[in-house]
Order: sequence, then C-alpha cells, then structure tokens
Amino acid sequence: MRPLGVTRSQWWVLAYLSRHDGMMQTELAEMLDVGKVTLGGLIDRLEAGGWVVRRADKDDRGVKRIFL
Repeated sequence: MRPLGVTRSQWWVLAYLSRHDGMMQTELAEMLDVGKVTLGGLIDRLEAGGWVVRRADKDDRGVKRIFL
C-alpha cells in the first residue's frame, strides 16, 4: 500500500472496514484500540485520499459512519 500513499495504520483501518463497512467511528476506534482523536486523523487522511467517506447515521444525525 505504500506506493498508493497509505500508511500501515491507515491500512489497518481499511482492512477492518472491508469486513465491517459502515461502522460508527467510535466503535471502530474501540475495535482498533486507538483513541478517537487518533482515528479521526487517520480517517481525515483516508477521506482526503478518496479511500473512505463519512456519512451521517440515518437514525442519529450526530453519529458518523465510515464507509469504503
């Protein structure tokens, strides 16, 4: 993934989402055992690169779900 500009940490996020697409950001942080702020930065960079997208939950607008 390095030639594509994806770090090892970002790869872990993508790999986990490939099996659990649409997770809440807080759930994903818990499962990966990283802080919410740390995961937020990883997702920001993945989103900027076009790898993931954040969407509001259909039932709770305050919740963000992460999709590949």
